[in-house]
Amino acid sequence: NALSSYPDFGFQLTNLTVLDLSSNSLPLVSDNFTWAADLPSLQYMNLSYNVFNDSEMANLTAGAFSGLSKLRALILSDCNIELIDQDSMSGLLSLQVLQLHNNSISDMPAPLRNGDMSTLQILNLSYNSIGAVRSGYLSSLPVLRIIDLQHNEVSQVSPQAFQGQQNIHSVYLNNNNIRALSLGVFRGLRASALHIYNNPYECLCTIQWLQTYVSKWSTVIPQSGNITCDQPASVAGRILHTLPAADLLCVLPTIASISNRTEALEGTSTQLVCNITGVPQPSVTWTKAGFSGSVTSLPGAFLSVSNSILTISSAGTQHIGVYTCTGVNSVGSISASVFLAVSENCQQDCLRNSFTLDLFDFRSSGPEAHQDFSGYGSYDRASTATEGLLQTKLMRRIQQPLLNQSIVNITR
Repeated sequence: NALSSYPDFGFQLTNLTVLDLSSNSLPLVSDNFTWAADLPSLQYMNLSYNVFNDSEMANLTAGAFSGLSKLRALILSDCNIELIDQDSMSGLLSLQVLQLHNNSISDMPAPLRNGDMSTLQILNLSYNSIGAVRSGYLSSLPVLRIIDLQHNEVSQVSPQAFQGQQNIHSVYLNNNNIRALSLGVFRGLRASALHIYNNPYECLCTIQWLQTYVSKWSTVIPQSGNITCDQPASVAGRILHTLPAADLLCVLPTIASISNRTEALEGTSTQLVCNITGVPQPSVTWTKAGFSGSVTSLPGAFLSVSNSILTISSAGTQHIGVYTCTGVNSVGSISASVFLAVSENCQQDCLRNSFTLDLFDFRSSGPEAHQDFSGYGSYDRASTATEGLLQTKLMRRIQQPLLNQSIVNITR
């Protein structure tokens, strides 16, 4: 049909238990939705394939299905649903089946996470855009038996995602973006069907438990031949449970390269580089000694190339200090530090800011008198050594670490 508004029955259909209004042009929320009160015995309602406006997403607002306390099955597939209000399903006290597949839902709907859906047994959220199954998402569904999340964008499954769900017997996580599953994620499940195939698994040592699990429980894991490796390249395309254990490798994080002590002129751009390798590829973070905030909250600071490069667009006194990069993967971590110094940018005339450095511990004019202080910044030697005295003019440094003060005396 081509209904664009809900029918006004005008009288109670006290014995009606099944209502199918699918494949129309009905809005999901309507001021005329009060007709539900005329259907006190309704147990099954199908509103699928109702797209009121192809160019707009639909939202389920609070009280959308109030009055349907005996409804057991609600079908809302292919309706362009994007948002579902926390209270949109309040009053569905007997609901056992909820079909929401092929919509535009990007997260577990709020009524399922926090609402009273204690009677729900079958939940179909397949063909949406859900990216994660987090801890607590199913805690409000104590009698859930089937959860279908296939063909979403799931890349994260919390180790506690199915905790306490002893009644679930079928899980559909196939055809998602899952690269790894944590040991024990399915512990406690009494599943008779666990669909985890067609995911881009990263076959490292951390997934060896899953290899054993698939081999042991092959009768409850359909299409185990399609549980294959996507990474590393050396095992790409191979079936997980047939891989030799020696092919499931992990490598501790290692510092491949890091910037030496770095000096920047005030107001200029500088970069600190920290390349960390490992298998799986470590995640890299930066900290600054004595600074509690994120390094990217420093003026002009930003990270790039998977956080391996810290760029400061305009160096200043607030950037001086020790920076530490840390790489972490599933088998270990490593850290390294680099000192950033900043010199005043006095351009051509530095004489007005010069110091005289008197060194009193030299007793000859030999080679030892020409000690190299380049590790402490740029300088301009103005005189040669004489017995007992070496005078050197230095460019003024901003908060530059001093030489050993027991032998150094700095005067204007």
